Amino acid sequence: MNEARLIGYLGLARRAGAFALGETALQALGKGKCHLLILAGDASHSTKAEVEHRAKTNNVQLLVFATKITLGELFGKDHVAILAITNSQLARQIIRGLQEDKS
Repeated sequence: MNEARLIGYLGLARRAGAFALGETALQALGKGKCHLLILAGDASHSTKAEVEHRAKTNNVQLLVFATKITLGELFGKDHVAILAITNSQLARQIIRGLQEDKS
């Protein structure tokens, strides 16, 4: 999936309110409300380790994408390291797009 298409999906998630950011994203993950977890590529090593562990434990796909500043700009914040997509259909569309790129 190209970057512009993924950004479009993230914009859709923002407009639909189908997302959680930061610690709230991890809480959504723990409650089973996260269907896709996105981590900024420049997140700290400890954040990456924690998020990777939690995603694996909760059997949720993890996508590393963009930078904290880029994700922040998309969601009206200074920076965002962790983003949860909370709409299952939207998460499936993003995951399907990623899988199409691999084939």
